Amino acid sequence: MHNDDVDFIGLQSVLASRRLQEIVSLTNAISLEENASCRDTCILTSYALNNVLRRLGYNSYPLRVEAEVFPDDKSQVGTILGGLPNGCRREAAAPGMWHGHLVVAIAKSWLLDATLDQANKYTEWPSTAWVGPVVIQLGDPFWKEQKRAIIQVNETSVSYRLYPRQNGFACAGDARRSHWEPLSDKTHNRVVIFLHL
Repeated sequence: MHNDDVDFIGLQSVLASRRLQEIVSLTNAISLEENASCRDTCILTSYALNNVLRRLGYNSYPLRVEAEVFPDDKSQVGTILGGLPNGCRREAAAPGMWHGHLVVAIAKSWLLDATLDQANKYTEWPSTAWVGPVVIQLGDPFWKEQKRAIIQVNETSVSYRLYPRQNGFACAGDARRSHWEPLSDKTHNRVVIFLHL
């Protein structure tokens, strides 16, 4: 492989990342509009995002993960979304809620989190520590070795780990097509207009 080939592949990756970031950010914004600014909508929003991506030709699917969000300022308390059990039995989630965190994967290459902003502690963290929707390129260590995928967002470290059991979310009310389809349709229409597809 020539250096020009590597540069072209790198450029393609950057362009893909930017396009996916635009899609995931639009999905987040529209979900907030449609859900009265409620951020705890990872199942609904991820199902809608997955449908948008599939309609655009991506090989995407919902993926259950653990997301750790810790500001660089160690005096601030972080957030763990969809934390892995520590051996203790958890109490049941409140009605309509779920203890997990759902994102969307594209093949084994990308992780898209349209609802990471639910981890923000707006009254406690400085705005420089707030996180928004993210797109992360994944590699074999995440899938084969269960290694964390770690990124820096503003002044916050975000790490993702694959959850060992990929179930539970499919039975939630927000996983029903009738729940997420209106959000998906509205998002798809805006994505097509915004990205000139």
